[in-house]
Amino acid sequence: MTDSSTHADAPLNDLVVVAGFPKSGNTLINETLSYAGKLVEPSWEPPRYEWNNDADIARICSNTFSENPYLGAGRCHLKTHQKYSEENYNWSKAQIRMNCIVIIIRNPFDTLLSATNYLRYSATVNKALTANQIATLKHFYPGYTDSDVLGGKRFDLEKLRDEGALDNALEIFANSGTCVPQFLARSGTWLDFYQSFNQTRLPSLRIRFEDVVNSEDQWAKVAATLGTFLASDEGILAAAFKCQDQACQKAKSEHNPFFPVAESNYFFRYFEPRSLRRFCNVYQNQLASLGYEDLVDTIMST
Repeated sequence: MTDSSTHADAPLNDLVVVAGFPKSGNTLINETLSYAGKLVEPSWEPPRYEWNNDADIARICSNTFSENPYLGAGRCHLKTHQKYSEENYNWSKAQIRMNCIVIIIRNPFDTLLSATNYLRYSATVNKALTANQIATLKHFYPGYTDSDVLGGKRFDLEKLRDEGALDNALEIFANSGTCVPQFLARSGTWLDFYQSFNQTRLPSLRIRFEDVVNSEDQWAKVAATLGTFLASDEGILAAAFKCQDQACQKAKSEHNPFFPVAESNYFFRYFEPRSLRRFCNVYQNQLASLGYEDLVDTIMST
Protein backbone atom coordinates (compact mmCIF):
# COMPACT_ATOMS: atom_id res chain seq x y z
CA MET A 1 0.00 0.00 0.00
CA THR A 2 1.69 3.19 -1.19
CA ASP A 3 0.65 6.36 0.61
CA SER A 4 2.45 8.72 -1.74
CA SER A 5 4.28 8.34 -5.03
CA THR A 6 5.74 11.84 -5.25
CA HIS A 7 9.39 12.18 -4.37
CA ALA A 8 11.28 15.36 -3.69
CA ASP A 9 14.61 15.93 -5.37
CA ALA A 10 17.32 13.95 -3.62
CA PRO A 11 20.05 16.15 -2.12
CA LEU A 12 23.16 14.84 -0.42
CA ASN A 13 22.67 13.12 2.94
CA ASP A 14 19.18 11.87 2.21
CA LEU A 15 17.78 8.97 4.24
CA VAL A 16 15.39 6.23 3.22
CA VAL A 17 13.88 5.36 6.60
CA VAL A 18 13.00 1.72 7.27
CA ALA A 19 10.51 1.89 10.15
CA GLY A 20 8.93 -0.98 12.01
CA PHE A 21 7.61 -1.83 15.42
CA PRO A 22 10.25 -3.93 17.24
CA LYS A 23 10.24 -7.57 16.13
CA SER A 24 8.33 -6.74 12.97
CA GLY A 25 10.98 -7.23 10.30
CA ASN A 26 12.66 -3.90 9.66
CA THR A 27 16.01 -5.67 10.06
CA LEU A 28 14.97 -7.79 7.07
CA ILE A 29 14.27 -4.78 4.84
CA ASN A 30 17.28 -2.83 6.10
CA GLU A 31 19.67 -5.72 5.42
CA THR A 32 18.10 -6.32 2.01
CA LEU A 33 18.95 -2.75 1.03
CA SER A 34 22.50 -3.35 2.26
CA TYR A 35 22.76 -6.50 0.12
CA ALA A 36 21.47 -4.50 -2.85
CA GLY A 37 24.25 -1.96 -2.36
CA LYS A 38 26.84 -4.74 -2.19
CA LEU A 39 25.48 -6.25 -5.40
CA VAL A 40 25.97 -2.92 -7.16
CA GLU A 41 29.36 -2.21 -5.64
CA PRO A 42 30.96 -5.19 -3.81
CA SER A 43 33.59 -3.02 -2.13
CA TRP A 44 30.95 -0.86 -0.41
CA GLU A 45 30.62 -1.47 3.32
CA PRO A 46 27.10 -0.79 4.63
CA PRO A 47 27.06 1.63 7.56
CA ARG A 48 25.08 0.79 10.68
CA TYR A 49 22.60 3.63 10.43
CA GLU A 50 20.18 2.88 13.25
CA TRP A 51 18.12 5.45 15.08
CA ASN A 52 17.01 4.72 18.60
CA ASN A 53 17.93 7.96 20.39
CA ASP A 54 19.63 11.35 19.97
CA ALA A 55 23.07 9.76 20.37
CA ASP A 56 22.49 7.84 17.14
CA ILE A 57 21.74 11.08 15.29
CA ALA A 58 24.93 12.64 16.63
CA ARG A 59 26.97 9.59 15.60
CA ILE A 60 25.64 9.65 12.05
CA CYS A 61 26.22 13.39 11.72
CA SER A 62 29.76 13.26 13.11
CA ASN A 63 30.97 10.83 10.43
CA THR A 64 31.22 11.03 6.66
CA PHE A 65 27.86 10.15 5.12
CA SER A 66 28.03 6.79 3.32
CA GLU A 67 25.61 6.63 0.42
CA ASN A 68 24.21 3.31 -0.75
CA PRO A 69 25.21 2.75 -4.40
CA TYR A 70 21.93 0.94 -5.01
CA LEU A 71 19.85 3.92 -3.89
CA GLY A 72 21.87 6.43 -5.92
CA ALA A 73 23.74 9.63 -5.22
CA GLY A 74 23.31 11.02 -1.73
CA ARG A 75 20.92 8.38 -0.39
CA CYS A 76 21.32 5.72 2.24
CA HIS A 77 18.93 3.79 4.49
CA LEU A 78 18.33 3.93 8.20
CA LYS A 79 16.56 1.47 10.48
CA THR A 80 14.35 2.77 13.27
CA HIS A 81 11.69 1.73 15.76
CA GLN A 82 10.70 5.34 16.44
CA LYS A 83 7.02 6.05 15.98
CA TYR A 84 6.26 8.98 13.71
CA SER A 85 5.96 12.63 14.67
CA GLU A 86 6.87 15.64 12.56
CA GLU A 87 9.30 16.79 15.23
CA ASN A 88 11.03 13.41 15.52
CA TYR A 89 11.35 12.89 11.79
CA ASN A 90 12.85 16.29 10.97
CA TRP A 91 16.64 16.25 10.95
CA SER A 92 17.05 19.35 8.79
CA LYS A 93 19.17 21.09 11.44
CA ALA A 94 21.62 18.20 11.18
CA GLN A 95 21.95 18.71 7.40
CA ILE A 96 20.34 15.33 6.89
CA ARG A 97 16.76 14.85 5.85
CA MET A 98 14.24 12.06 5.52
CA ASN A 99 13.60 11.33 1.86
CA CYS A 100 10.88 8.71 2.25
CA ILE A 101 9.68 6.03 4.67
CA VAL A 102 9.32 2.29 4.13
CA ILE A 103 7.04 0.93 6.87
CA ILE A 104 7.25 -2.78 7.56
CA ILE A 105 4.10 -4.19 9.18
CA ARG A 106 3.81 -7.53 10.93
CA ASN A 107 0.61 -9.04 12.27
CA PRO A 108 0.16 -8.55 16.03
CA PHE A 109 0.14 -12.26 16.84
CA ASP A 110 3.54 -13.08 15.37
CA THR A 111 4.85 -9.81 16.81
CA LEU A 112 3.80 -10.88 20.30
CA LEU A 113 5.41 -14.31 19.88
CA SER A 114 8.59 -12.75 18.50
CA ALA A 115 8.75 -10.32 21.44
CA THR A 116 8.42 -13.34 23.75
CA ASN A 117 11.24 -15.13 21.93
CA TYR A 118 13.31 -11.97 22.22
CA LEU A 119 13.25 -12.29 26.00
CA ARG A 120 14.91 -15.69 25.62
CA TYR A 121 17.38 -14.31 23.08
CA SER A 122 18.38 -11.46 25.37
CA ALA A 123 18.76 -13.83 28.31
CA THR A 124 20.95 -16.13 26.21
CA VAL A 125 23.21 -13.34 25.01
CA ASN A 126 23.35 -11.10 28.07
CA LYS A 127 22.77 -13.64 30.86
CA ALA A 128 20.26 -11.21 32.34
CA LEU A 129 17.09 -9.27 31.58
CA THR A 130 16.84 -5.51 31.75
CA ALA A 131 14.31 -3.80 34.00
CA ASN A 132 12.11 -3.08 30.98
CA GLN A 133 12.28 -6.69 29.87
CA ILE A 134 11.32 -7.87 33.35
CA ALA A 135 8.37 -5.45 33.18
CA THR A 136 7.35 -7.08 29.90
CA LEU A 137 7.66 -10.53 31.45
CA LYS A 138 5.47 -9.53 34.41
CA HIS A 139 2.97 -7.85 32.09
CA PHE A 140 2.38 -10.85 29.83
CA TYR A 141 3.51 -13.79 31.95
CA PRO A 142 2.83 -12.97 35.62
CA GLY A 143 3.26 -16.60 36.64
CA TYR A 144 6.86 -16.68 35.43
CA THR A 145 10.09 -15.15 36.69
CA ASP A 146 13.31 -14.00 35.11
CA SER A 147 14.85 -17.23 36.43
CA ASP A 148 12.41 -19.17 34.23
CA VAL A 149 13.61 -17.21 31.21
CA LEU A 150 17.29 -17.49 32.10
CA GLY A 151 16.95 -21.21 32.79
CA GLY A 152 15.28 -21.74 29.43
CA LYS A 153 13.64 -25.06 30.33
CA ARG A 154 10.18 -23.71 31.17
CA PHE A 155 10.07 -20.60 29.02
CA ASP A 156 9.71 -21.66 25.40
CA LEU A 157 6.72 -21.26 23.11
CA GLU A 158 5.66 -24.89 23.23
CA LYS A 159 5.59 -25.03 27.04
CA LEU A 160 3.95 -21.61 27.29
CA ARG A 161 1.28 -22.76 24.83
CA ASP A 162 0.65 -26.02 26.66
CA GLU A 163 0.30 -24.18 29.98
CA GLY A 164 -2.21 -21.71 28.50
CA ALA A 165 0.15 -18.79 29.06
CA LEU A 166 0.22 -17.64 25.44
CA ASP A 167 -3.56 -17.29 25.20
CA ASN A 168 -3.50 -15.33 28.46
CA ALA A 169 -0.74 -13.12 27.07
CA LEU A 170 -2.78 -12.42 23.93
CA GLU A 171 -5.76 -11.39 26.05
CA ILE A 172 -3.50 -9.04 28.06
CA PHE A 173 -2.09 -7.68 24.79
CA ALA A 174 -5.61 -6.88 23.57
CA ASN A 175 -6.81 -5.41 26.88
CA SER A 176 -3.74 -3.15 27.19
CA GLY A 177 -4.20 -1.57 23.77
CA THR A 178 -1.44 -3.75 22.22
CA CYS A 179 1.20 -2.53 24.68
CA VAL A 180 4.60 -4.21 24.99
CA PRO A 181 6.16 -2.42 28.00
CA GLN A 182 9.81 -2.65 26.93
CA PHE A 183 9.01 -0.95 23.60
CA LEU A 184 6.49 1.61 24.83
CA ALA A 185 8.68 4.69 25.37
CA ARG A 186 10.21 4.63 21.90
CA SER A 187 7.56 2.98 19.75
CA GLY A 188 4.25 3.39 21.55
CA THR A 189 1.88 0.44 21.36
CA TRP A 190 1.80 -1.85 18.34
CA LEU A 191 -1.28 -0.05 17.08
CA ASP A 192 -0.04 3.47 17.97
CA PHE A 193 3.17 2.86 16.05
CA TYR A 194 1.49 2.08 12.75
CA GLN A 195 -1.27 4.65 13.09
CA SER A 196 1.33 7.38 13.78
CA PHE A 197 2.51 7.16 10.17
CA ASN A 198 -0.90 8.27 8.97
CA GLN A 199 0.32 11.77 9.86
CA THR A 200 3.36 11.82 7.61
CA ARG A 201 3.56 14.01 4.53
CA LEU A 202 6.69 12.20 3.38
CA PRO A 203 6.36 9.66 0.56
CA SER A 204 5.70 6.34 2.29
CA LEU A 205 5.20 2.72 1.39
CA ARG A 206 3.73 0.03 3.65
CA ILE A 207 4.95 -3.55 3.26
CA ARG A 208 3.60 -6.56 5.11
CA PHE A 209 6.24 -8.84 6.61
CA GLU A 210 4.09 -11.81 5.59
CA ASP A 211 4.45 -10.83 1.93
CA VAL A 212 8.24 -11.02 2.03
CA VAL A 213 9.40 -14.08 3.96
CA ASN A 214 9.52 -17.68 2.78
CA SER A 215 8.34 -17.03 -0.77
CA GLU A 216 10.48 -16.09 -3.76
CA ASP A 217 7.37 -15.27 -5.78
CA GLN A 218 6.20 -12.91 -3.07
CA TRP A 219 9.50 -11.11 -2.55
CA ALA A 220 9.76 -10.65 -6.34
CA LYS A 221 6.41 -8.82 -6.17
CA VAL A 222 7.57 -6.76 -3.20
CA ALA A 223 10.84 -5.99 -5.00
CA ALA A 224 8.88 -4.64 -7.96
CA THR A 225 6.74 -2.41 -5.73
CA LEU A 226 9.61 -1.25 -3.53
CA GLY A 227 11.97 -0.76 -6.49
CA THR A 228 9.42 1.48 -8.19
CA PHE A 229 8.87 3.42 -4.98
CA LEU A 230 12.62 3.98 -4.54
CA ALA A 231 13.16 4.63 -8.27
CA SER A 232 15.76 1.85 -8.19
CA ASP A 233 16.35 -1.42 -10.06
CA GLU A 234 13.80 -4.04 -9.00
CA GLY A 235 15.88 -6.93 -10.37
CA ILE A 236 18.80 -6.09 -8.12
CA LEU A 237 16.41 -5.74 -5.19
CA ALA A 238 14.87 -9.17 -5.88
CA ALA A 239 18.37 -10.68 -5.89
CA ALA A 240 19.08 -8.86 -2.63
CA PHE A 241 15.94 -10.33 -1.02
CA LYS A 242 17.25 -13.77 -2.01
CA CYS A 243 20.64 -13.01 -0.44
CA GLN A 244 18.94 -11.87 2.75
CA ASP A 245 16.76 -14.99 2.89
CA GLN A 246 19.78 -17.26 2.38
CA ALA A 247 21.63 -15.51 5.20
CA CYS A 248 18.59 -15.86 7.46
CA GLN A 249 18.15 -19.55 6.71
CA LYS A 250 21.86 -20.14 7.32
CA ALA A 251 21.59 -18.38 10.70
CA LYS A 252 18.58 -20.55 11.60
CA SER A 253 20.42 -23.75 10.62
CA GLU A 254 23.28 -22.70 12.88
CA HIS A 255 20.79 -22.23 15.75
CA ASN A 256 21.38 -18.51 16.03
CA PRO A 257 18.99 -17.52 18.86
CA PHE A 258 18.05 -14.28 17.05
CA PHE A 259 16.33 -16.35 14.31
CA PRO A 260 14.34 -18.99 16.23
CA VAL A 261 11.49 -19.01 13.70
CA ALA A 262 11.79 -16.22 11.08
CA GLU A 263 8.63 -17.14 9.21
CA SER A 264 5.15 -15.74 8.76
CA ASN A 265 1.85 -16.64 10.39
CA TYR A 266 3.39 -19.19 12.70
CA PHE A 267 1.04 -17.97 15.42
CA PHE A 268 -1.63 -20.46 14.27
CA ARG A 269 0.44 -23.15 16.00
CA TYR A 270 0.43 -21.35 19.34
CA PHE A 271 -2.90 -19.60 19.98
CA GLU A 272 -6.31 -21.18 20.36
CA PRO A 273 -8.73 -20.16 17.57
CA ARG A 274 -11.14 -18.64 20.11
CA SER A 275 -8.38 -16.39 21.48
CA LEU A 276 -7.55 -15.16 17.98
CA ARG A 277 -11.24 -14.52 17.27
CA ARG A 278 -11.63 -12.51 20.48
CA PHE A 279 -8.68 -10.32 19.48
CA CYS A 280 -10.11 -9.79 15.99
CA ASN A 281 -13.52 -8.89 17.42
CA VAL A 282 -11.87 -5.99 19.23
CA TYR A 283 -9.41 -4.87 16.54
CA GLN A 284 -11.10 -5.90 13.31
CA ASN A 285 -11.29 -2.37 11.85
CA GLN A 286 -7.71 -1.54 12.78
CA LEU A 287 -6.40 -4.78 11.29
CA ALA A 288 -8.33 -4.12 8.10
CA SER A 289 -6.87 -0.61 7.84
CA LEU A 290 -3.38 -2.15 7.95
CA GLY A 291 -4.15 -4.56 5.13
CA TYR A 292 -5.05 -7.66 7.13
CA GLU A 293 -8.60 -8.20 5.92
CA ASP A 294 -7.57 -11.60 4.55
CA LEU A 295 -6.06 -12.65 7.87
CA VAL A 296 -9.14 -11.53 9.80
CA ASP A 297 -11.37 -13.50 7.41
CA THR A 298 -9.24 -16.61 7.90
CA ILE A 299 -9.26 -16.31 11.69
CA MET A 300 -12.97 -15.59 11.96
CA SER A 301 -13.82 -18.59 9.77
CA THR A 302 -11.66 -20.98 11.81
